[in-house]
Amino acid sequence: MWPFRKKKNPVPSKNNSLDQKIPDFLPKILEQESSEATKHLSDPFYTDILTNHNIGEDEKVAVYYSEDAYRKAVTDHSDEKEILICFLEELALQKRKYKELYYDQEGYGIGTFNDIELRVRQIATEKGIDLSNTGEPVLAFRIYPESKGTKYVAKDLNTEQDVEQLFDYCQILEASISKVGWEYLINHFGYEVLFKINNKSGWIDCVDIDEYKSEISVKINDAAENI
Repeated sequence: MWPFRKKKNPVPSKNNSLDQKIPDFLPKILEQESSEATKHLSDPFYTDILTNHNIGEDEKVAVYYSEDAYRKAVTDHSDEKEILICFLEELALQKRKYKELYYDQEGYGIGTFNDIELRVRQIATEKGIDLSNTGEPVLAFRIYPESKGTKYVAKDLNTEQDVEQLFDYCQILEASISKVGWEYLINHFGYEVLFKINNKSGWIDCVDIDEYKSEISVKINDAAENI
């Protein structure tokens, strides 16, 4: 399990958090995490004597990734709950990118992501905002119902029947699958099962699994990182 670091900056009290708006709180959390990383960078205790690597570097990079999640959330939404939902979904994506692209041997960068998520959820609880089912990457999206559409997360695509229905929607251009979604489907079901589901749905016209893999590769390249 990745670590939750001890925080020198306490989570804001209920009295403070209830008086402030979410768009004001999120940058304060990021600033505090960045300040803690700066303190680590200036403290030799946090520097590996063999590699000369300081964990503050990992924390700084994690904050940088998290700032992208914040910018998207406040740009796309104005409602406090929607901002938090979007922020946690984007934060999960940014953490995934970080793990793929950045070598974090001690796990302190991941700990920074975890700290941020924990503090955001605590503030939401204080404000009475339910975020129990948010924070997972969106794997696919259907345009119906027209008012807001349908987001698919991992629990929505657990069975072959779930995936077949999604493929049916994709076939009639009602749904699309993100890069993260394809990664999940391939890891969870495998190409052979997906090929079988595809044949039942009739979405992608392929004669064999090799052609199917080639078609999936094209769809992954064309897919959005997140939806």
